[in-house]
Amino acid sequence: MGDIFSGRLTLRRFSVLLFGLPPGAATWRAQGGELAWSTEAHAALMVRHAIQQFQEGFNKNPKDVPLPKPPEWGHLERAAERSAAEDRRAKKFIERYGAMSEALQSSM
Repeated sequence: MGDIFSGRLTLRRFSVLLFGLPPGAATWRAQGGELAWSTEAHAALMVRHAIQQFQEGFNKNPKDVPLPKPPEWGHLERAAERSAAEDRRAKKFIERYGAMSEALQSSM
């Protein structure tokens, strides 16, 4: 990124390099969307889906197995937000009930 600001790399060249990345590249996996999966990963998941559908056909009441979908755009940010929210809830729980659990442990 420093090369963009120093003028050694133009924005056009940067965009050409970025959008020239193959599907499944680390950049696309981090962002999510259709390009997050490589062609091989997509094919493997479709084979897995076909096998699951085949196996489900032998059940008395077969259910439709949903197609696998690549992660949505921004999935890492949402996961980080969920993790932070869980940490806050855990901290509140420990603040509220931590003394009680310590008292129970010392009485045993």
